[in-house]
Amino acid sequence: PDFDEVVLLYDREMDPDYQLLARVLSARGVSVRRVPIGRVPIDGAIRSARHGDWRGLEASTLIDAAAAEHGTDVLRLGMRLYFIAALGPGQSQSFREEQLRQSLRRAARLLNADRPAQAPDPTGQLARHRGDHAYVDPYRLTTSLLAKYRPAPASDLLAAVFL
Repeated sequence: PDFDEVVLLYDREMDPDYQLLARVLSARGVSVRRVPIGRVPIDGAIRSARHGDWRGLEASTLIDAAAAEHGTDVLRLGMRLYFIAALGPGQSQSFREEQLRQSLRRAARLLNADRPAQAPDPTGQLARHRGDHAYVDPYRLTTSLLAKYRPAPASDLLAAVFL
């Protein structure tokens, strides 16, 4: 009752379980949204962790390697640029280390770019990415605010959303 909406992020392979969870929560009067999260293919294939093809590509390993070269803000923004904007919501692109490095460099440029300190209407900028729900779609927001052809977002909006 303390929240307007509950958003369930889940692996697509667990869809039936999350459908059931959403029905149970909805029966209790909770407004629920289910958002499937795709796995990132490695070398064009999505395999179970049991196959071990992900070794060296765990989130902790990628973050530790990037943190050795970049500060916290660049790391946060760069990872979001790559895993949300570059890879997108689907499972069509395989992990590419060079593309992750490019996203980190782009994050550093964005954070060092001249931009206004405050967004004129941050609530309005976020609201247009909501649709008929309370949560903001991260893919739509990231690709809109951080598109290459757009000026860097205001510092307050960038910090509130991505850092």
